[in-house]
Amino acid sequence: MAFRLLSTRVYYKTSKYAPVGAVCLRLELPDGTSPEIQSDTVNVLLSEIGGRSGGSRAFVSGGKTQLEVYCGLVLGLQYHAGYEVAYSRVEACGADRQYRVFIEYEDHASALYAADVALDIFNALHKSPGGLAPDAILTLREQQDEYVAFATARRQDPNSGLLKAAARKLHVPFINLDLPWRVPTWPGADERSGVVQYGWGFNQGRCKGGMSLGSLSPRQLEDCSDRAFVLPRLKKAQLPVAGQDLEFINRNQVRRAQRSAGRIGYPVMIRPRVAAVPQYGLFDSGVFGPLENDEQVALVTTYLREHARTDIWVESFVPGTHYRFLVLDNEVVSALRMIPPTIVGDGVRTVADLAQLRAEMAESADSHRIWHQHAQGDGALLCRLQLKGMNLSSIPAPGEEVALRGEGSHYNGGSGEEALADLRDCFNSVARQAANILGLQQMAGVDLVIADLQGPAEMPNCAVTGVDPVPDLVVHSKASKANDRNIPGKYFSMLLPRGTSFRIPSVAVTGTNGKTTTSRMIAGILKESGLKVGLSCSDGSYLDDEILVQTDEAGVLGANEVLSHTGTEAAVLETARGGMANTGIAFERID
Repeated sequence: MAFRLLSTRVYYKTSKYAPVGAVCLRLELPDGTSPEIQSDTVNVLLSEIGGRSGGSRAFVSGGKTQLEVYCGLVLGLQYHAGYEVAYSRVEACGADRQYRVFIEYEDHASALYAADVALDIFNALHKSPGGLAPDAILTLREQQDEYVAFATARRQDPNSGLLKAAARKLHVPFINLDLPWRVPTWPGADERSGVVQYGWGFNQGRCKGGMSLGSLSPRQLEDCSDRAFVLPRLKKAQLPVAGQDLEFINRNQVRRAQRSAGRIGYPVMIRPRVAAVPQYGLFDSGVFGPLENDEQVALVTTYLREHARTDIWVESFVPGTHYRFLVLDNEVVSALRMIPPTIVGDGVRTVADLAQLRAEMAESADSHRIWHQHAQGDGALLCRLQLKGMNLSSIPAPGEEVALRGEGSHYNGGSGEEALADLRDCFNSVARQAANILGLQQMAGVDLVIADLQGPAEMPNCAVTGVDPVPDLVVHSKASKANDRNIPGKYFSMLLPRGTSFRIPSVAVTGTNGKTTTSRMIAGILKESGLKVGLSCSDGSYLDDEILVQTDEAGVLGANEVLSHTGTEAAVLETARGGMANTGIAFERID
């Protein structure tokens, strides 16, 4: 007899079973004649499956019973795919050998998939307690890889995760607008919008990742991503920028790019004319340089046109260190010294081997994927190596540093070091001015190259090389944690007008009888006071006299309906016991 998964249920946010959103799995264990599966056995198998599941093994090692080991494996698989989860609990059911386990999730479909994979691992060990055959190990490895591909594709923008974690600590309510409220056990793998609402009703801001959907128009996003729009405006305002060939923008043919480089003067940089939005998730920024001659310009232009399929931009090379300034609410709150992903030669291993070594040392699926891709070598990396006279089989000299990307980011194996304390006000002023000129004073990422921190904030010592309307908050928050810069807190201060609460007057009504009548009475009182009232009850969801949904809404569905409506100034939420038991509670705090 094998381990069996009898049923599943999904609880939204807090419930009487768990203090967080959790999936509930009803499991049936094999009969008592079977030996218990121990954490050491599972960890040995995990090593054989992938050799890169350090995070999973750490979760598993905390289990004392086999069900705790199982919970640790489900949590570990989610963690391995990049989800920040930690909570689990086991309780016995009335039936013999049946148990319910509650496991935290960020994306419930990924959690349920992880539960299936963990069950397959347990059953494989149950059938072959002496060890698995190579073909069985290969099958489980393929299953794990398929799970990671599924789960990583479903993750929300990392900035959403950062902001939601901060919102919990700051008691800022939020609603995942892409969660399928009306089908709580939705199993699909459809692409999600990643839109999160912070605040309730009238006092809300909606964000996609780190981008506030109310602060930027589509036209502004398009303009601020085009260097042909940005750089002339910065130059007109007398901000330091690299030398440009602004009179000859179309450089998409090799000869035109070479002529443009000749007019500017070597060495030059080549980068995409229009940056992707958001830029921060890009594996390779497409920035190449310094390029010293026509041959190198031809190589890069051909790559960008044929492989990256992007219009190119040629500008003078400005020597120095790359800094990324984060401007929030017209204040520079962080400045990072950006470091590209780099390998260090040992005189023995090839470029590919050194990158693969980093992959094998990785503790997370993301880090493994990044360095494994470096080891495989995509078009951008091969182009960069060719500019250095190298390829993947080249053996760097001992101590030789080889940068694998033009710029570093949290998403390509690079990193950022907080440097704001080292930077003088003149550089901060340039970053603020660049954001203001483009109407991005609420939020912007401004890239500066600075040669000498004691020198002036002008060419050739300093140059603005880019302005990002949707900067990455995660990399700044990670680097700034030790310096307590509270990036998410400052973001929330920017999101709503100063002094505005993220909450609205709210009442939750529960009990045995009379819940709907009481809810309607309270809604009527609030309406008489001049507020626009959102009401969810067993009759439906309403905004004043307007019917939003006409069905039983006394639970998570109705609460989310009225709390996400931008017209709601006060909320009355009937909260039925059955709804709490079946789907959880839509809020963590209530007036």
